[in-house]
Amino acid sequence: MRTAFLLGLALSLSSLATIAHAQDPAASARTVAQCLREHDEQVQRLMRLLEQAETRAHEPGIADDVRRDAAASVTALVDRIRAHAQQVRHCIERNPIPVHVDGTVTETTADPAHDSLAADRGTVHQIESGTQLAPSVRAVRGERVDGSGQAPDENVRAAMRGIGSRLAACYGQYLDRAAHRAGEVTLTFTASDGGRVGSAQLEGAGGFDTTMRQCVERAAVEMVVRGQRGRAVYSYVVRFGD
Repeated sequence: MRTAFLLGLALSLSSLATIAHAQDPAASARTVAQCLREHDEQVQRLMRLLEQAETRAHEPGIADDVRRDAAASVTALVDRIRAHAQQVRHCIERNPIPVHVDGTVTETTADPAHDSLAADRGTVHQIESGTQLAPSVRAVRGERVDGSGQAPDENVRAAMRGIGSRLAACYGQYLDRAAHRAGEVTLTFTASDGGRVGSAQLEGAGGFDTTMRQCVERAAVEMVVRGQRGRAVYSYVVRFGD
């Protein structure tokens, strides 16, 4: 049950892989397995929180504001689970596992019709990659991963640059408490109509402590994405350190 969600996703999305060069099947399998394991841990935790929020939202006799908060939590948790699913899909696409048939290695090929349809839907849209936000803080990859809303890419980039110094301060404070450590985390945040960020979640430990993680999340919820229309979920892989 622990890996059923992500393993099922892996099997259903395997036909989406695009192949540029032949790859070592064992190496690809190990990479995909590691990706599934890491995201499975996060998804299982989110599922427990989702069940708790759903139970609270349907409890009889609770105050209306409590019920609304619980319903909002359900929406936010579903968003985060969907973001993990998208990241797993990317992992599978980047590391296709060749199939052996009668001693012959067969590479999976892309379906042009499917690729065209996916592009039209725009489920995952890359905003930037390899951007230095501040000293020792770099946006490895930034994407819009869900939601019907959107903002101009340059405005999302500006919002992230706007908290670059805060993120650097979070990392500097961490270094004061612990030995030097570089690592990557995934920052997922939801911007609503008008650009206010209503929720932010840091996924992946990256070797950092709870105080560091909370510091980054607080910085994210203070962002305003100018020109945001409708609701959208953004996911950034952020690297701290050299």
